[in-house]
Amino acid sequence: MSREEIGERLRNLRNRRRFSQRQMGRPAGLSKESVCKIECGDRELSFDEAVAFAKVLCISLDAFCRTEADGRWDINACLLPYTPPPEDDDDGQ
Repeated sequence: MSREEIGERLRNLRNRRRFSQRQMGRPAGLSKESVCKIECGDRELSFDEAVAFAKVLCISLDAFCRTEADGRWDINACLLPYTPPPEDDDDGQ
């Protein structure tokens, strides 16, 4: 998978879970800017960061990387049971 594909998938999952870039990056020790660079394909995603994102987004990394035989990526296959976190004072970005 290319960095751009990884970034696009992460962005789609983050938006599906209604997280800001700041909220998603916090558990991985990343700034909003770093998350933006990953989503844009300008920065590599480390394994430790991928695991942290999987935990916060409650997704399966196996399904995240898998593409169907027809080339499609099924976002719903990634999603695990999820309870949204409590609201915080984040600015929504």
